[in-house]
Formats: sequence, C-alpha cells, structure tokens
Amino acid sequence: MIAIGARYHAKCLVSLYNKVSRVNKCEQTEGPDAHLHGIALAELVAYIEDFLKEADASPVFKLSHLVALYQERLEQLGASSGTKVHSSRLKNRLLAVIPHLTAHTEGRDVLLTSDHFLGAALKKACDCDNDAMYLAKAASVVRREMFTNQLLFTGSFQRGSQQNSVPPSLLALVRMIQEGPNIEQQSKLASGNSSRTPSALSISQLLMFNSVRRAPKPQEKTDVNLRHRRERETPLTLYIALKLHGETRKRNLVDTFYSLGMCVSYDRLLQLSSDLANGVCKQFEADNVVCPPKMRHGLFTTAAVDNIDHNPSSMTAQDSFHGTGISLMQHPSHAYTGVDRSLLLISKETTSTTKAVVSLPTFYSSVPPAALKTKEFIAPEVAGYEYVRSDHLQAVNKATSDEKQWMETVQRALTKGVDGDTPWLSWAAYHASRQQELTPPPPPAINALMPLFPDSAHSVGMIKHSMNVVSAAVRHLNPGQVPILTADQPLFVLAKQVQWSWPTTHGEDSIVMMLGGLHIEMAILKLIGEWLEDSGWTNALTDANIASSGTSDSFIRAHHVTSSYCSKSTCTPQ
Repeated sequence: MIAIGARYHAKCLVSLYNKVSRVNKCEQTEGPDAHLHGIALAELVAYIEDFLKEADASPVFKLSHLVALYQERLEQLGASSGTKVHSSRLKNRLLAVIPHLTAHTEGRDVLLTSDHFLGAALKKACDCDNDAMYLAKAASVVRREMFTNQLLFTGSFQRGSQQNSVPPSLLALVRMIQEGPNIEQQSKLASGNSSRTPSALSISQLLMFNSVRRAPKPQEKTDVNLRHRRERETPLTLYIALKLHGETRKRNLVDTFYSLGMCVSYDRLLQLSSDLANGVCKQFEADNVVCPPKMRHGLFTTAAVDNIDHNPSSMTAQDSFHGTGISLMQHPSHAYTGVDRSLLLISKETTSTTKAVVSLPTFYSSVPPAALKTKEFIAPEVAGYEYVRSDHLQAVNKATSDEKQWMETVQRALTKGVDGDTPWLSWAAYHASRQQELTPPPPPAINALMPLFPDSAHSVGMIKHSMNVVSAAVRHLNPGQVPILTADQPLFVLAKQVQWSWPTTHGEDSIVMMLGGLHIEMAILKLIGEWLEDSGWTNALTDANIASSGTSDSFIRAHHVTSSYCSKSTCTPQ
C-alpha cells in the first residue's frame, strides 16, 4: 500500500483501532459469563421500566446506583469473581435497549431519565417557582401594611390594644397557617371561639416587633436600637418585659428574652419606667394634686394608711425601708363604673433617652411638722342614728339587714347545729358566699398605691399630712364626698387626736376615720377575753385536749387572729 502511495488518515486509523477493540471486548463478553450478563441486564431493564410505569413523580436514576445493582446481581448469579462492570458500557447498553431513556451529566454523576417525564419535570419546576413567587407576593402585601402601623405606648394598655397593634392581613395569615384557609375555622377564630386566637395574636405581635424595612448587610454592624424601634414595640413585648422585671428584678432574665426577640431590652425598660414616672409627676403638677392615674372620676373612694416596713434578711441586702404607705380604693357597681380619666402619660414630646426621674411635687413629698397642744383630750359627743341624712337611710337599712341575716344564720347554727344549708359561720365567709350568689358578680374594686413616704407613720405630722393628701385626692376624684381614711389601732388613736386638736380643718365632719376590720375583730375578741379571764375556760380547753395551754391563752388575748391573718397569702391590708 505504501508503494502505490495509499495510507490511512490518522483519524481513520484511530477509529479502526477502536472498532477492533470494541469487537474484542464484545468477544470477551461473550465468554462463559455472557448469559449471566444478559440475565442481569434484562432484570435491570425490567426494574427501570416498572419504576417508570408505577412512579407518580418524575423518576431519575443515578448511573452509579444502577451499576451497583448490576454488579450485585452478577455476583448473586455466580459470575466469576473479579469481574468489574464498566459503567459507560452499561449505560450504552441501557440506552440501546430503552430508546426513550436519555443520559444527562450533572457534575461527576450521570443521571438517566425518560423523555416522557421531561415535560412533567419542567412543569414541576415552574410550579415550585410559582409557589415561591406567591410567598414573596404575600410577604410584600403583609409587610406593606405592617410598616404603615405606627405604635406608641402611652402609659397604659387600653382594651383592644393587642388587636390594634397588628394589621388584619398579618393576623389572618398567621391564623391561616395555624388552622388552614377554611372559612368555618376562620369564622371561629374571628369570633374568639378557638383556643388558638391568643397564640395567633401573640405570634403576630412578635412578627411586628422583629420585622425590619431593610436587613443589615453582612459587613454592617447591627444596631439594636435601629432594629427595635419604639414605634415597633407591641403591647406583648412591653408586657413581658414589665412582668419579668416586676416579678424577678433580674436584668439577665429580661435581656435573655430580649435576645430571643420576645420583649424589649432592659435598658429600654428603664427608659420606659422613667418616662412613666416623669409623665405621672407632670400630671400631678398639672392637676395640683397627687392622684394615681388608674383611679376614675365619680366613684365612691376610700383610703387606708399604714406603716411600710421592709427589712431584708438576705446577706447581700444593703438597705432597708421604714416609711408610710397610703392606698386609695374605689368601688364601682354595675349601674355606674365611673369615668375613665384617659391620661396620656407618654407622648412623642415627652419621650427621652434619659433614665433620670424628676422629683415629686413638694406639696406632697414635704411633710409639715405638727405637734399636739395637749395630752388630755375630751371626745366630742357622737351624733346618733337620728342625725343620718335621709338620702343615706336606704343604704344604712340595707347594711343593717345584711348584718341581721348573718346573726340569724349564726343563731340557727348554734341552736340546731351546722347543716348543709348553713356552712358559713364567720362574718367574712358568710358575706363572701353571698357575693358569689349574685348574678352577675359585683365588679372588682380599683386599688392604687400612692407614692411612699420615707417618714415614719407613728407621728402626728405624718398622720395629719396623710389626711390632707387623702382629702385632696378624694375631692379631685369625687367632689362632694366626705373623705374616709382607715388605719390600724395605734394610727387610729393619733388620727383621732389630730381631729380633736384641729376640729376646724380636720374635724370629724371633714374626714371620717375608721378602725381597720382586723383591729375591730381583735378589740371585740379581747373584750370577750377579759370576760372569760380567770373563768377556767383555758383549763377546760386544755383538759379536753382541744388546744394546749399556750394556744388557749392566745385565744383570750386574741393573738391567734394576727397569726391567722399573717399566714394567709391572700389577705388584704386592713
């Protein structure tokens, strides 16, 4: 061939060599294990076709997985050991046997799929994209309404403040995620007939609190004050911080919840507390009277004064407090609940970044000195029942009738024994059971503690100043009402001496002083104890094994009453 000038092109010669190599390899395959390769290939083809027919989704086979199955099956059929399956050759044989099967390279892997499922796979990918677009669009719609809401805490949580702090679209989306977009379920949620309503409202408020217009870039330093702005603070996040601080006084606990995105920070809490205190003090100056903001106009108001003793026993305590506390109580009824004062304690103009608190008005915090002119007092004559105003006779008759019914109940129990109809014998338990029978039950009283005084309560000047403070607050809340001040026995004695020493300004016609219920009960029991003293009653209780000698003696002196009151965690100040 060379002599006549005929020679192979290089590409043609390489192709010829490859063809000869394939023929030789095919001849090798047709050796003693050729029929085993055919069986394994047939089973593999059947496996692929069955999977293509039964699968609901678009199936994709990895060539490496098919090679592993083919190799394992050859060994099970008894092929000679050391036979290694060539993956590319197996792929070509599969493509030759299954015409609609196509191969696609994905990195180092070779994927096999059917042409019949390419359209479904593309459609599925488009559906996934559409779902993502729907989510992005829903988030954009909700976020647009979220950032139009401007929130500002004014010093109190009004009715419906939680619902008003979140847009309806956000609340509806959270409810749909929880219960599904079912119209029946959503109707129950909207009407409040589902236990998930509070949780949906809480989740919505947390989303409002933690959402931002623009996420910070990775290289930017995140500003905490920028992320949680004041106009983004929802009632839930403020309430959690106030509740945690009020119950524990622990900064670490508040900051832990803040790091979880569940409440405001401890520094913000201190700013909020100072804003509230400054707003209250400014309101006191504007009204020219110290009156708690929660009290309402037009309600009957009573007051109580007592000493406040805080003597911490912990080793880390650095200070103690021995002062005076004054409480105001109002008693609404179903017919009239009073007029809400609606005081705006915090506004955009009054908010600040400082944590300093202004001082209380001097007319409240400054206690003028006072001294009794004499130690011998003559009690004025007490007006009788005939001097009661005619417009108050109905209330007096009602109260007298209630007490008469209680005494009849006690008398019936003493004569006939206690039965199921008369389980309550004590005055407090009897009247409490009567209130539970009322439908609807009476509304709860409104209680508020006025700012504390560092001065001791056992002084004439402090008691006189307390009477002035209470009179001014009652005149501001319920004009025309005679102030009523309750105190324990030692303070009651000082208050009566003040009334007798200054009859014109602090007389009994200007303010009514009442002895606390606990001390009234103790006085009656001590009187009964004086009657029973040296009568052998304590010996009878001891001999009958009802009580020890010490306990029986405490009954005579009414010491057991103070012990029982102090042991009750639900007792109220007398």
